[in-house]
Amino acid sequence: AALAEGRGKCRTIGMRLLELRRLNRETWRTVDEQRALTTRAREAVDNSDLLLQNLQYERAHYEREIWECNSYAHDGPLVELVDEASFWGDAPAELHAEAKASATLPPGSMAGHVLQTCRLRHEQAMRAELAEQLSDVRQRCDGMREANTRKAEFLKSLLPQLEGLASASLGFQEKLQLRLTHEQEERAKAELLPKPLLLLHRRLLAVRDVLAVEVAEAAKPSGA
Repeated sequence: AALAEGRGKCRTIGMRLLELRRLNRETWRTVDEQRALTTRAREAVDNSDLLLQNLQYERAHYEREIWECNSYAHDGPLVELVDEASFWGDAPAELHAEAKASATLPPGSMAGHVLQTCRLRHEQAMRAELAEQLSDVRQRCDGMREANTRKAEFLKSLLPQLEGLASASLGFQEKLQLRLTHEQEERAKAELLPKPLLLLHRRLLAVRDVLAVEVAEAAKPSGA
């Protein structure tokens, strides 16, 4: 009887050991599952935190850009956008289509923003075209300035010859009562005057020439 009782106790102990091993395996499996869930939850929290930091950085960036735009100090006059009526009349067809498509959006959406960006793009294109035209005009002006410089140098090279001709023609000028050489000397001296006085001198010469013509016309015989 004692042997049978001992065997029964050994069998019971073995069953309990097997049960403990099963429970141990289930415990470790549960621990592994909870650890995996914790890892995934931590990764989700880290991703959310990183996304929040990115959004905060973008928000700070846009706020700084807005502040810089509002506080920008410019020396020239403020240039306003072309009015909306001109936009609808002059903008290209693709901007028209984009702006009209935004008009179908519900109130409070991005409709006004889309229209404003279309107007900005149209304004940018127009200013780029004007800048290109200005560059072309400046190039033409530089070319004309260079051409005028070459012509001025050519005329300066002719100056000694003209002075020689003027000196040779002094006798004829005296006989014909002409003041060509004297007037040329007056113009050369006038070029040394400051610009306001030079302009005044030229106007006075023009008035003198007009009066001289009128006097000559009045001195003509009535039958001539």
